[in-house]
Amino acid sequence: MKIRDDYLLNLKPLKKYDIPKYPIFDLARDNPELLKKLPSRWQKNAKVIGCLGIVGMLTLTGCPPFFPGFHGNNKCPDCGFSHNGGSGGAPIYIIYLTEQEALTLIQSKAEAAGLDMSAEPPDYTVSLNVWNQDDLGLKLYDESKDVALTIVNMYESGSHWCNVNMNKTTADNAKKEFAKFETGTTIGVFYNPAKPIGYNDPDEKTLEDANKSLSQNLSKQVQDFIIWMQSQGIIQ
Repeated sequence: MKIRDDYLLNLKPLKKYDIPKYPIFDLARDNPELLKKLPSRWQKNAKVIGCLGIVGMLTLTGCPPFFPGFHGNNKCPDCGFSHNGGSGGAPIYIIYLTEQEALTLIQSKAEAAGLDMSAEPPDYTVSLNVWNQDDLGLKLYDESKDVALTIVNMYESGSHWCNVNMNKTTADNAKKEFAKFETGTTIGVFYNPAKPIGYNDPDEKTLEDANKSLSQNLSKQVQDFIIWMQSQGIIQ
């Protein structure tokens, strides 16, 4: 049957819709009886029950917990939370600065050190070598001192869930790539820090504390770079 495009114009939203109530991991863990509710015609079929057992583990944990190399119920060294058997897809709530917040902080720290970051930066870009991510360009530039700054953001690292240290690793790799240009431009590459807080939405106090911690982290990155430039005589 050929679908006509104008059929889409006749679609109307439902006035009322009941969201299906599927068991989530925490609910099933606290109430294992949920997994025992099978149709009567399946209850005596050993093959069906065995298959459902495996599917149940895959559905509720994201990955089979009996495979080696996964964190299982142990804490992940990157985010500090259990992946429940998964390698990186746990629904961990991560707080991070927006790109504008991060750039504003970087610019204010740099200009307080005597730089003027208002010029158009050179058109240098490097590949981050991360799946589905754009090349990284320069964001801020002091033309008189030939100093450019940029930042690797949360999604530029390709790690949306757990591997919060990937931003730093990606930034370190980007520094090496920028160095290959062999120009006189001094380039500082920072990373947007992230803070995983668990499975639930953060409250106001948690957000405030996290943003303070993230700002301090980024400020230290910038300050360390400023100290290095002073040691090299690039700025006073």
